[in-house]
Amino acid sequence: MSTLLPTLAVLAGCAAASQEPPPQSPAQDTPVDFIAQAEDRAAEDAVLLLLSQATGAFVGTLVAVGEPPDSWSGYEIASQALTFDVGRVLSGGLQPGRHTVHQWVVAGSKTARADRPGLRDAYTRQGQSYLVLLGPIKQGRQMTLGEGVGPVPASVDLVARAVAALAE
Repeated sequence: MSTLLPTLAVLAGCAAASQEPPPQSPAQDTPVDFIAQAEDRAAEDAVLLLLSQATGAFVGTLVAVGEPPDSWSGYEIASQALTFDVGRVLSGGLQPGRHTVHQWVVAGSKTARADRPGLRDAYTRQGQSYLVLLGPIKQGRQMTLGEGVGPVPASVDLVARAVAALAE
């Protein structure tokens, strides 16, 4: 019995030494992109400032993205269709349901791709919930508020801030 205890202790030590260290959490492995976070916050703040200029505002899930236009806006309006399942109307006369809005596609705008006419990927993520500001109806199409005001991912905080801003 006296030789069995030291042998078990050695085996237990070997087993413990052969175990891999616990994996690090994703938060420790993934670098924080502070610039992206600042840009996201700036976009949210811009949307909040422009709420009063919008003809309406809603929160909806993007369910379809139309084909990009062949050219940029210029003499003619170029836009890309975005179809949303609207779950919450914050202002304006829109009713919940499926609605298509058109985002302006203007060369050099923050919503447009740099390499060709069309919207940046950040504005076309199907399944993403967005806060959308509505603008005028042009050529029979419901437009967003403007070329630089694209849909913004609808966090709980952003929606609460928008509701509070509209209540003022």
